[in-house]
Amino acid sequence: GLLKVTINDLIMASLAVSLKEYMALKGDTKTNKIKLAVPFSLRDMTPDIKNFKLLNDFVTITVELDLTLDFKESLINVKRRMDNLKKSLIPSGSYYFMKLIKMLPSSFYR
Repeated sequence: GLLKVTINDLIMASLAVSLKEYMALKGDTKTNKIKLAVPFSLRDMTPDIKNFKLLNDFVTITVELDLTLDFKESLINVKRRMDNLKKSLIPSGSYYFMKLIKMLPSSFYR
C-alpha cells in the first residue's frame, strides 16, 4: 500500500540510514537506536493558505530513531513512531508543562 508520509518523515528516515552508514564506517555496528530532540508543531493544518498563520506553537520533544540501512524499513518505522506521537498527549503536555514552568518564580528553578 501507499504510505502517506510527510517531508519530515522522509528527512528523518534519510537521517536514520545516513547515520547507520556513517557509524558503520567508523566501526560502530552495534548502535541501532538514537534519541533526537526535534521541534514538534502544535498548529492545526489549515486547508487554505489565506487562514495560515505563522506562530510559535511548537515544542521540542525527544524522538527515538531506529537506525537501519534499509530506507523503506526506516520510513515505515519513522511514520509509525511519528503517527503514534501525533495521537498522544506528549506534545501538548510538554508544551503546557513548559508554560507552567515559565510562570514559576525564577528562584524555584535555579
